[in-house]
Amino acid sequence: MHKPQRCIVCKNIFSGWHFFYPQLCINCGDFNYAKRNQTADLKGFFALVTGARVKIGYAVTLKLLRAGATVIATTRFPHDAAKRYASESDFGEWKNRLHIYGLDLRNIARVERFTQNIASFYTRLDIIINNAAQTIRRPPAFYQHLVEFEALSLTELPAEIQPLLVGDRSLAIGKLNEETKFLGSDEGKDFEDAIVANNLSLPINSALTSPLPLLPGDEQEDAALFPPGMYEQDGQQIDLCPFNSWLMKDDEVSILELLEVHVINAIAPFIINSRLKKLMIDKKETSKYIVNVSSMEGRFNGVDKPWRHPHTNMAKASLHMMTRTCAKEYAKHHIFMNCVDPGWISFQHPYQIAKAMQERGDKPPFDAIDAAARICDPIYVGFNEGRNLFGKFFKDYTETEW
Repeated sequence: MHKPQRCIVCKNIFSGWHFFYPQLCINCGDFNYAKRNQTADLKGFFALVTGARVKIGYAVTLKLLRAGATVIATTRFPHDAAKRYASESDFGEWKNRLHIYGLDLRNIARVERFTQNIASFYTRLDIIINNAAQTIRRPPAFYQHLVEFEALSLTELPAEIQPLLVGDRSLAIGKLNEETKFLGSDEGKDFEDAIVANNLSLPINSALTSPLPLLPGDEQEDAALFPPGMYEQDGQQIDLCPFNSWLMKDDEVSILELLEVHVINAIAPFIINSRLKKLMIDKKETSKYIVNVSSMEGRFNGVDKPWRHPHTNMAKASLHMMTRTCAKEYAKHHIFMNCVDPGWISFQHPYQIAKAMQERGDKPPFDAIDAAARICDPIYVGFNEGRNLFGKFFKDYTETEW
């Protein structure tokens, strides 16, 4: 028995720790652990996941791949993403079902062009997970360590990751045509051979835009704030800046960041959903799913808002409104759209504040796999139980207020 504490989920007082979730009571811990390991048979289904390189998006993509789905994964840094997936021990089991595309969601024209290409290129789409989001704006120095690898041509990359990126290369030079429609097949091996034979080796624009200085101070490369060779547990650059977006009041948010947040967090999902809607509708015999990954910061009800980061709160609220407005009409086409809060898995505060919080014992109760389980839950429940809910906002696997 341990000192009594309040369960992070049900809010009840408990004293017996769960073996996996020390901040959860036994009942909530058992439920969350079962959901963490939940899966479904997704063989033959196609999914699109944005922001698939690290953390939640990476975990979601792995869950879907291991469930048998083919995954179209987007990221600003496709080469780094491919290298990460290739390091998985079971990479050989699903590598032919992973298609990675470089996409900077800040570029609306490219997002729309991407959806047009996907709609003409693939024969079906069953799942969309709008996971990519900007919460903390990072300066170019944060991404500098990725630039050299991203600038390599396709043929200069390790052989095992080249097939993951060939679709991205074909989109980059506009070589999509009806002859490549066979990507609707399970393996897509002929597609890989065709693109490699054409030696498509252009640099990926999405990666090269991130290091561009757009705000005053962006051009600075301070090794004291971004120490070379020092990375977080997820492999991202250590950021020692004493102040960031999470602490900003409205008058401290630049117009550029205000626009970036809304474009990435709300407008890009709107474009992706609406422009790929017809592709999802085309296969009428099966249910389809859209999950808009959100957060409690976007809620209006039952929450006393602090003064921090109003711009990200606004963008998430916008995502909520899109979901509430569109979900009922999408459901008429057997497309079931919901918002999901993935739960607290990491600190957004500046490094020193986050470190002090951890030393006080304040730690996230969940990890990226738990977040992925929450995001996939409406899909798995639909496939396994036939319960296709829509127009809901889910937290801890249950419906909550908007």
